[in-house]
Amino acid sequence: MTRPARATGAALRQRRRESIAHGVYTAAGVFFVVVCMLPVAIVMIIGLATGTAPTEAQGGVFGVADGYPAFNPQSWLLWIPAAAMIFLAIWTVPLPMRSRVGSGRAALANTSLVMFLISLSLGIAFEGAPGINNQGVFAALIMAVAFALFLLRAVAGLVRLVPRAWRETAVGEV
Repeated sequence: MTRPARATGAALRQRRRESIAHGVYTAAGVFFVVVCMLPVAIVMIIGLATGTAPTEAQGGVFGVADGYPAFNPQSWLLWIPAAAMIFLAIWTVPLPMRSRVGSGRAALANTSLVMFLISLSLGIAFEGAPGINNQGVFAALIMAVAFALFLLRAVAGLVRLVPRAWRETAVGEV
């Protein structure tokens, strides 16, 4: 009967780093939905319910009209998930990302792309409304850079331009 191999210190550190990456990824996603997207959805619902939503000529639900938007959705908050995604893009470069199913490299890349596309629309929403400064556009560009870094790292792993310990292949695979 053989004993299961004990994890080495390096393997434990790697799993710990992947666990941190998973936590940051989850927190960034939850923050993005709850703090960045939900207020804009509430603004739209209030506008549709009160009849103050702009017409198509005025920009639709992302436009500006009298009494719309009802409040400032604070687009500067997009910087928080953008910073988290760029951190993950750098932090996960040496990690094979195989210990967690939900936060693998493909999930990180896809999430950063979706966040970029949504942030771009949220960053330019309500442009010209009194008291609203759209500071989220540059945060959206940071998410695009994070997507490019995730994609570059994934391609480098596929064509084996990274050390074997960094690859996503299973342990023991050549």
